[in-house]
Amino acid sequence: MKKLLIGLFACLLVISASTAALASTGKSSQDFSDLKDLDEATRQKFDALIEAGIFNGMGEDYFGLKEEMNRAQFAKVAALIFQLEVKAGQNTSTFTDVKADDPANGYALPYIEAIKAAGITDGVAEGVYNPAGKVTKEQLAAFLIKGLGLKEDAQQTPGLDDDTVSDWAKGYVALALEKKLINNNDDGLFGGKSNVIREQLVLTAYEAKQVVDAAAEPSPTPETTPEPTPSASPSASPSASPSPSPTPAPTPAPYYPPPITYAPAITGFELEPGSVAGSTRIVYEPSSGHYLQIVVSANPVARPALGAYASSYGQPYMPGRDITGVTSGSYIGLYEISSDLRVVKFVNIALTAEDVTAGVPALTGYEVTKGSVNGSTRINYGILATSNLYYKINPYGPIQVPAFESSIDSIEGYLSLIPGEDITGVSPGMHIGLYEVSEGTILKFADIVLDEEHIFYEEPSETEPSEQP
Repeated sequence: MKKLLIGLFACLLVISASTAALASTGKSSQDFSDLKDLDEATRQKFDALIEAGIFNGMGEDYFGLKEEMNRAQFAKVAALIFQLEVKAGQNTSTFTDVKADDPANGYALPYIEAIKAAGITDGVAEGVYNPAGKVTKEQLAAFLIKGLGLKEDAQQTPGLDDDTVSDWAKGYVALALEKKLINNNDDGLFGGKSNVIREQLVLTAYEAKQVVDAAAEPSPTPETTPEPTPSASPSASPSASPSPSPTPAPTPAPYYPPPITYAPAITGFELEPGSVAGSTRIVYEPSSGHYLQIVVSANPVARPALGAYASSYGQPYMPGRDITGVTSGSYIGLYEISSDLRVVKFVNIALTAEDVTAGVPALTGYEVTKGSVNGSTRINYGILATSNLYYKINPYGPIQVPAFESSIDSIEGYLSLIPGEDITGVSPGMHIGLYEVSEGTILKFADIVLDEEHIFYEEPSETEPSEQP
């Protein structure tokens, strides 16, 4: 414990600038739509750090609870939690990839320098910090332990027996678990190589702050009973010169990070169902010289900073093209990118059932058997008198589910099939798309993957050796 206190008080020697940065923001968990369902105990932890200015939202009313955090975000939190000196106005970094004019992560430059000076990080390589990179759970454990001044303790701590944790991190993780700074996953394993989400960062930062705050409280001085002393005859004493008062050290000016200007909203776009099942389209014309990028996610996509680098956000998108693999409830982040590869506009789109093309029902009840000739298979299926059966072979992978009420003519390379007849030229791993069709409209569909047991192979014939003359 003595070593812990020494490490903490070393951090507290330069407390003044960071304490000023912890001014109340006036916000709480109730201001964020994705924090309204927190239980009371968790809500109090979130409120403590949000109100102190240690955490901000990723949008006006969106905290980003399940979003993965990056190394720039961690640097800010660590510098404030451990009350490090943050130099106001610092605009140059010892890391080559940390720039003050980076719209997305430039705000973190003074914090990154602060945690480096405190020995919490040396970067990911010589002169490289990677501010946009993710933080793994085992890295977070190491950062916390170093921030608390317990690096030597961690190096002497027996590592835990957990294959999900890298060997270098096992001492840090074991000590972080012992100090109750961080928890194992529900399966009992730590999951050290998984990326940390903002929810985990808030909870671990709260626990670390409790340790820091507890160590900073002065120990009470025990009261002593003065012993009586015999009274002495008064004697004249020479008057003493008054001692000069010490000049107080100037208080450093508080550092407040500049507010983030978020990209304005994209308006005037339209959504329409795509051409295949599980797809949608965005119809929108960006300004001249601009282009679009998209991110598809199961969670709301956070609004980026105005001028953020495009390379951090998704893939290029051509307006009107299918966006596949989506469902009702999926989210699409649509970014308008300038010619110098900066984000100029953004919108987070929540898809509804009306926006996504539904697929045809699944075709079931078929049977796949071996064919009658080498390299052939058969599909047996009872169809209605008003229906026909068609198939398509794809040797390279799955066949897309067709859109509901789509025409068989929209399927490239389809062939007519009589149930039970040989389908030749097949091999294990190939896919056969099976379509039940009535009056040209696809009613049902199945994507069948062929195994060896589905394909007929001729046994090689054994010939008698010829007689020697």
